[in-house]
Amino acid sequence: MVSDSQTKVDRRRFLKAAGVAGGASVLAGCSGSSGDPSTPSQTQTTAQQTTVQQTTEEPDAVKKGGDLVVTVASQAQTLNPHLGDQTTDSTLSKAYSNSLLRFKQDGSIAGDLAKDWSVSDDGKTYTFTLYEGIQFHGPYGECDAEAVRQNFLKIITDKEYSAVNRSEFKGILFGEGPDGETLDPKERITATGDYEIEFSLANEDVTFPSKLTSYRTAVLPVEALEEHGDDFGSFDTGVWATGPFTFESAEASGPYEFSRNEEYFKETEAGQLPYLDSVTYSVVPDGTVRNTKLKTGEAHINPTVPANKVEDLEKANNVSVLSMPSVERVNMYINWRNVEPLGKKKVRHALGHASNREAIKSVKFAGRADPAWSVFPPWHWAYDESSVSKYPYDIEKAKSLLADAGESDGFSLEVDVTNQPKFVDIAQILQQSYKEINVDMEINPKEKGSVWGPWYPSEWDDKDEKEENREVGPPSDVEALIESIGYGFSADGYAYLGFHSREYFNSSFYGDDEVDAWLEEARRTQDQAQRAELYRKVQQKVTDFYPLIMQVWPHTNQGRRSSVKNYIAYPTRTPHVEKVFLEE
Repeated sequence: MVSDSQTKVDRRRFLKAAGVAGGASVLAGCSGSSGDPSTPSQTQTTAQQTTVQQTTEEPDAVKKGGDLVVTVASQAQTLNPHLGDQTTDSTLSKAYSNSLLRFKQDGSIAGDLAKDWSVSDDGKTYTFTLYEGIQFHGPYGECDAEAVRQNFLKIITDKEYSAVNRSEFKGILFGEGPDGETLDPKERITATGDYEIEFSLANEDVTFPSKLTSYRTAVLPVEALEEHGDDFGSFDTGVWATGPFTFESAEASGPYEFSRNEEYFKETEAGQLPYLDSVTYSVVPDGTVRNTKLKTGEAHINPTVPANKVEDLEKANNVSVLSMPSVERVNMYINWRNVEPLGKKKVRHALGHASNREAIKSVKFAGRADPAWSVFPPWHWAYDESSVSKYPYDIEKAKSLLADAGESDGFSLEVDVTNQPKFVDIAQILQQSYKEINVDMEINPKEKGSVWGPWYPSEWDDKDEKEENREVGPPSDVEALIESIGYGFSADGYAYLGFHSREYFNSSFYGDDEVDAWLEEARRTQDQAQRAELYRKVQQKVTDFYPLIMQVWPHTNQGRRSSVKNYIAYPTRTPHVEKVFLEE
C-alpha cells in the first residue's frame, strides 16, 4: 500500500487523468463521502451554466422510513446493469447497485465501492482499496477484491454474456496489446489483498477511471449470475448486487419495487444509509400524467418533466422544478453509407441547414434547449467554437447545396421515430421544414426497443471478429432514425464512443484514420490542453463530414415534492436515492 501522502498525490494525478476538470463540472449537487478526492484547481468555466441551486439537510433533520415513488417515462429493458442500454435501466440501477467509482456534483470522480485508490507513475497500473464488509444482497456473501475481480472477468472474458461495456476494455485488458501480444485479463486484473484489487493496463488510458463509474460496470455476484443464467435481471427473477436497496418485485411494464438493504455498507453522521424503507419506480409514459401524479402526491419525483409542462408544474403547491443543461443530444441518424443521396456531403449539409432547430427549441422545448452543432455540448471544456462547422436554418442555402449535389428535385426519406411525443413532435417539425427543399419525409413511429437494432453494429455483426465497421452500415431499407443518446461526463464519452470507427455507440458509422488516431492519442494524453487540441481537430473533421444531423441538446427538468429532501438533480436525469429522505 502507498503512504497517505503519496495517495493524495496520486489521486490528484488520477483526477487529471480522468479529464474531469474545468467544463466537466456538469454534475450538480451531490454530497461527497469520506475519502473523496479534492476538486481539481483549474477554473470551472462552465459551472454556472450547468449547476442549479440545491441544498442538503443537516444530519439532525434527517427522518428515516417512508416509501418513495419515482415516475419513469419508459419501461426497463433489464435489471442486469451489465446488459442495460436504456434510460430506465440506468435509473433503476442507482437503487440496487454500486460501481467501483462514481461521479460527484462538481464532475470529479469519487469512490463508491472503493474507498481509496492510486495510479502508478506510468499511468498504467490502478490500485483500488475497497471498503471492508460490503455484502452482496441475499445469500451471496461478501464483496471483496476477488469478487470484484470475478465480476470484471465475467464482463471481459465471457463473450456470449454480451456485456455492453466489454469493448471499453479492449486493447488495455484484453485483445491485442501495443506490441501485438495477446492480453490475458486474468493476469491483468489481480486481487493483491483481501480488499485490494489491481488493474494493469497494456496502454496508458486516462479515461480508465470514468469507465469504472458506469452502471454497466456495477459489481455483481458472479455466483448469482452463474446460478440464474439468462434469468438474472429478468423481472420474474430479479437482481442481486450491493446497493442501498434490494429487489422486491417487478413487472415488465412496472412498477419496479425495491426495499431497504439492512446491510448496506455506507453511513453518514445521521446513521446508516439508506434512510428510506423502499423506493418504487412507476412507468408513466405520458408527461402530463407524470406531472399530475406529482401534484396530487401519488409520486414524489418526476425526473423527466416535459419542457412545455415546466411552467404549469412550477405553479403547483408543494412542488419545485430543477432545470439545467443535460448530457443528451437529439440526432437524426442517417444511413449515408447505403442510401442515396445521403452519401453526398452537400446533401447532408443541406439537411443540416433545413433543420429548424429554433422551432424545435421554442415549440417542443419551450426554449429549454440548445442547438447541437458539435461532438460536445457548448458547456463542455472540450468544445471549440472556432473549429465547429455550423448549419443554421437557411432554406435558400439548403436548396443551393441540393442543386450543387444534383438533387434539386429533392428526394423521399423514410424516418423511424421512437413512439414518444418528444421524438414524434421533433420529426413533424423537421417534416415541415424539409418540405421547403422538396424532401418528402415519411415518419414511422415505432416502439423504443425496436428502433435501435440496425444502428448498433454489435447487434447484427460480430464486431470483435471484424477489424473495422466503417465500411458497413444499416441495411439499405433503413434510411434514418430520430432518437437521442445520453453521453457520459468525460470528453471520451462523447468523442471516442460516438465517432471512433470500431466503437459500439458509433451509430453514425463514421470512420476516419486520422480521427481514430487522434481519439486514441487523447486516451493516452494527460495534459488537458493537449487533449483539447486533439478534440478540436476531431470536431473540425466530424462536423464538416457531418455523418448525422445533430439537432438540439435538451435541458433536463426534474420535478419533486417539497417533502423530498436531499434530492440531487443530475443532468443525466438519473435520480440518486441513496441519501433521499421524506419529511412527511
